[in-house]
Amino acid sequence: GAAQANTYNLGPLAEFPQSHDFLITHAPGDFKDFFYFDLDRPLRATNTAVSLNLRFNAGSNYNISALDIAFYDLSNTFYGIATGIGSPREAVLEQTLLPGEFYAAVSGFANGSAGGKYAYSIAAVPEPAQWLLMLLGLAAIGFAAKRRRR
Repeated sequence: GAAQANTYNLGPLAEFPQSHDFLITHAPGDFKDFFYFDLDRPLRATNTAVSLNLRFNAGSNYNISALDIAFYDLSNTFYGIATGIGSPREAVLEQTLLPGEFYAAVSGFANGSAGGKYAYSIAAVPEPAQWLLMLLGLAAIGFAAKRRRR
């Protein structure tokens, strides 16, 4: 059958320390979830997906045996992929993106008797040059305030 799919429209991507956070559950089988977002200036988009492999007393469990994150723009230009490793599976993808509209595709295979569960988080982190400019601006404000007090 067809893969299970969810679509989430995030709008403008939240900037660090804020983030968009999700806990997603799928029935057993393939899945592919889409997270659409836009950027109004160049930023580093940081995604993390972690499988939650849980067992219950009744013998049922949640498990994900494969987990990937990929970035695309709306014309389906591919920007990068991260494959989840370890147990639980963890995939981390960071990509500097120019202003525009994009989506992250999280795909995998839920093979637990109850399906699979994963936690997903995405945020925008300013580039180091932007941090430097912000710090220089704060220093200039502090210097101006100190001169004005004299």
